[in-house]
Amino acid sequence: MILLYSTFPDLKTAQAIIETLLNERVIACANVFQPSQSFYWWEGKIEKSSEITVWLKLPVENKTKAERRLRELHPYKIPCMLFLKPDACNADYLAWICEVTKPVGTT
Repeated sequence: MILLYSTFPDLKTAQAIIETLLNERVIACANVFQPSQSFYWWEGKIEKSSEITVWLKLPVENKTKAERRLRELHPYKIPCMLFLKPDACNADYLAWICEVTKPVGTT
């Protein structure tokens, strides 16, 4: 299992991208936290903005696809994508993540 941390400019954008990734079975689920305050360097100056923070959960096999699709769908020029691999995950939860992200029609 991998946790993918990302941020989005607003809830509507985050929800649309999450639903696309769910429908494509790239991710098993997402947790949305709002709003968060972000402080960062951009184009030579410090910026401050309100963003939506999202944790996406997916099987390891979907990492490359998740990164590619998030780059394609995300409105930011450089989207935040932090991939974290937990030391452990309960077996039932991991099995569920793998099951719901299988392509439709496979067993």
